[in-house]
Order: sequence, then C-alpha cells, then structure tokens
Amino acid sequence: MTRPPLPQVADVVEVYPLNVWAADVEQALTVLDEAERLRFARYRDRWKAHEFAATRAFLRRLLSDRAGGSPRDVPLDSICRRCGRHYGPPRLVPPADPVAISVTHSNGWALVALGPPAAPIGIALEHP
Repeated sequence: MTRPPLPQVADVVEVYPLNVWAADVEQALTVLDEAERLRFARYRDRWKAHEFAATRAFLRRLLSDRAGGSPRDVPLDSICRRCGRHYGPPRLVPPADPVAISVTHSNGWALVALGPPAAPIGIALEHP
C-alpha cells in the first residue's frame, strides 16, 4: 500500500495543546500501530500508558489532517537510533514529507509542536 506524502509545514512552528485527562484511551488505541500498542501495554503505570496513547493518537490525527488520510496510515516511527528499541521520539518515516516533531506532557496536559524540517524544534511543558 502506497502512503500519500504529508504536506510540508510552513516556516513557522505550530503548537497544539491536548487535555490528556479528557482523552478517550480506548478510542486512541484504535489509531495506534502495533509497535505503539505494544509500548502502551508495557507501561506499568496506567496513567503513563494513558498519557502515551492519548498523545500519540493526537499526533497521528494532527498529521493525518495535513495529509488527508487516516491517522492509522501516518508513517510514524519511534525506534531509538542507538539501540533499536521502540522508545525514542516520534518521527515521520520516509518517503513521507519531513516535518519536525516535538512532543511533551506534564500533569494531564500535552503539547505537540510541528515545524519545518530544516530547523529541529523542541518544546517543554511544566505544570506544577
């Protein structure tokens, strides 16, 4: 199956908030790929698992809205480039058009930042 290319983000960084506590985890799990569902199942802390699934599904929806496809078809990868395990930061898999991605979460909130691929981005969230 050929995936449609994801369109480029403009030369600005876009930031999207998510109230993780309000997210439906069962629905979120329906858009995650097999590696993401396995990662979800490995969490010992159920809240951290909820946070991961809700945030990753939110990222998939944001990217699929740009491409016009299904969130399940967004070619994401989280393989650590050093050890090969599935716990690294999310990134698009080629041949998808590159987009810089940064994700953070804290105390029931998450932020997703999307930006131009030529300028790596990072976002942080602190919530007392």
